[in-house]
Amino acid sequence: MKSIQKSPPKFSIIVPIYNVESFLKECIDSVLLQDFQDYELICINDGSTDNSLEILKTFSDSRIKIINQENQGLSCARNAGLDVASGEYIWFIDSDDKIAEHSLRELKKLIDQKPYDLIFFNAKVFFDNKELEEKGWFEYKRSSIGEIQSVNFFEKETINKSLIVSACCYSFKREIYHNLRFIPDIYHEDNPFFIHLIFKNQNASCYILDKELFLRRVRDNSIMTSKKSLKHFLGYSTSIQELLEYKHRNNINNIYYDQFLSNLIMGLFHISKQIDSNSCEFELNKYKSFNGLSFKQKIAFRFPWILTFYHFAKKLIKN
Repeated sequence: MKSIQKSPPKFSIIVPIYNVESFLKECIDSVLLQDFQDYELICINDGSTDNSLEILKTFSDSRIKIINQENQGLSCARNAGLDVASGEYIWFIDSDDKIAEHSLRELKKLIDQKPYDLIFFNAKVFFDNKELEEKGWFEYKRSSIGEIQSVNFFEKETINKSLIVSACCYSFKREIYHNLRFIPDIYHEDNPFFIHLIFKNQNASCYILDKELFLRRVRDNSIMTSKKSLKHFLGYSTSIQELLEYKHRNNINNIYYDQFLSNLIMGLFHISKQIDSNSCEFELNKYKSFNGLSFKQKIAFRFPWILTFYHFAKKLIKN
């Protein structure tokens, strides 16, 4: 008697986990309570020292795969998930966040119309406390809607200053990721991964869904809200160096790629002003001559006191 081969799940949902005992159940429940059930939920316990692993073990669901590893950081945890993923589409979710009701059904409905290579969507932000909410936050809303080619999408969103690189805000066909990896042990690892995914698949079919499928938690002491440190600086610097090398290796001649790099360089510049480290100036000097910098960016880069004065004057006028 021939054995029946089980078809792969529609989605592989990859959740890296590190010391999130306060939020983990909420995250996992948001997946298990979906009304589309054809998925695998790959949970990578990245050396948690709290009760995260014990909480994971309380779920008895055959779709949950638990990987235990020594603490290696978010990038390595995601890479470990990619190594075992068998789903047709990949979706990364951070373990302190959630996905909205009916998200998987929405994605499946769209895929049934056409098997797009990449599906982008918006995110809704929710806050852990009033103080964070009062500070305001980045809006995870794209300017494009509907079907578009991958590079055209990248260019249009860059022009409209609405490019979102977060790996949690899109799902992609497993077959198009070409063994890409997140750079280990850095912050801001989404930047090079996103660019590699787009430029390795320049003609990929994309769909931008004007719905908030991802729910981003803003909380104290996360990578995004914590005080800028040397690790934030090095994360930007490593991303810039990798994307510069990728540009030269692949002879990429795209002004929006250069604009993306310029924005990262300016991000590096702004972080350098918030931390006290002798290594920053040497690292910054490597990028001062980058041709993609606009005239305004070059002035700010070379004469930072002008930028400081501008922001001070703007604040005075506002008050």
